[in-house]
Amino acid sequence: MLFRSAATWSLARELTPMQTLLWRAERHPVQSSTTTVVIDLDRAPDWQRFVAATEWGTGLVRRLRQRVVDPVVPTAAPTWADDPTFDLAYHLRRERVASREEALAEAAQVALRPFDRSRPLWEGVLLELDDGTATYVLKIHHALADPLGTVQLLSMLQSGRRAHT
Repeated sequence: MLFRSAATWSLARELTPMQTLLWRAERHPVQSSTTTVVIDLDRAPDWQRFVAATEWGTGLVRRLRQRVVDPVVPTAAPTWADDPTFDLAYHLRRERVASREEALAEAAQVALRPFDRSRPLWEGVLLELDDGTATYVLKIHHALADPLGTVQLLSMLQSGRRAHT
């Protein structure tokens, strides 16, 4: 089943060598290692349902509730640890924008903003447009998922239908 494979995203305790490289390289501001996905929606989803679905997804893929912990001596790989202060409201928010152009400008700002390295490495923003449509912007650090992994993650967690799955 598709949802069983979601659990495998959170099995490794240590970051891989490539994840470690991407994590450590980002200490320099121009070395951002993120993927930003912009999804256009033909109408804005119900916010409570959207939040509940995201809450469910972060419970299913535990890595979305974990942060990177650097070793005291940087000769070992960083590790993933549950964030004891995880707050979905910090990672997921919504904003109102007037147009698609404004939505894309906001998406660019989200993409450029650095992550708080003491929290889980993702951010989602639902941009509701005045015409009733919406744009969902999802930013994920490469230590969490590369672009292909981000697509796989979205395929697992998002429904292609309006009805609840």
